[in-house]
This record gives sequence, C-alpha cells and structure tokens, in this order.
Amino acid sequence: MIAFLSNPWPWYVVGILIGLIVPALLLLGNKQFGVSNNLRHVCAAALPSQSDYFRYDWKQTGAWNLVFVLGICIGGWIGGHMLASPEPIAIASTTKSALAALGIHDFTGLVPAEVFNWSAL
Repeated sequence: MIAFLSNPWPWYVVGILIGLIVPALLLLGNKQFGVSNNLRHVCAAALPSQSDYFRYDWKQTGAWNLVFVLGICIGGWIGGHMLASPEPIAIASTTKSALAALGIHDFTGLVPAEVFNWSAL
C-alpha cells in the first residue's frame, strides 16, 4: 500500500478525485469547501469579541473546516517526510544547463536552494 501511495499518480486521476470533493461535501454534509476562510475562524476563536466580523458561532460553522486544514498539514508532512522518495529529482540535462546559466547549481532538494532561501527574500 505504501508503494502505491508513494508513486506519482496520473494527473487525470488526481484531478477527478479533487474535483469530486466539492460536490461530495455539499451533498453529504451540506458543507462548503474552502481553506481561505479558516483565518477568519481562527481569529473568531482567538479574539471572539474584538470585532463584529469575528462575532459569530465559529464552532458551528467552521470547526470541521479547521480539522480539515489540520488534516492537510498532517497529510503534507506525511507525504513530504514519510513517503518521500530517497532518489534525487529527475531533471533533464538541458534544464540543468539552463539553470546553471542562471546561477542555480544545487539540485538536491525539491526546490533550488539558491532561489528558495531567506537571503533571496
């Protein structure tokens, strides 16, 4: 089972599965799907009386969505650490030479360390 989950899935299978989540949530539990509204739920939980915008029953409307976001974070960690492939990322030699011309030489991680670091900000 782990080997099945750790291999890349075809885009057309994953796209259909992701696309079916929204109608399934609406049909099965009358729940709206969305992650961006969770910041409002967190603020309503932490600062319940500071603003009219945050004065609502967040437990009734957003508690399940906060659990969903927690599941996304846990699933991302599992996928990134426990199911990660020990093999280096396969990059074509022409792409490596084009990136080397731009000053990118480290291809050990998922993203180039020369571009994605604190000093690049």
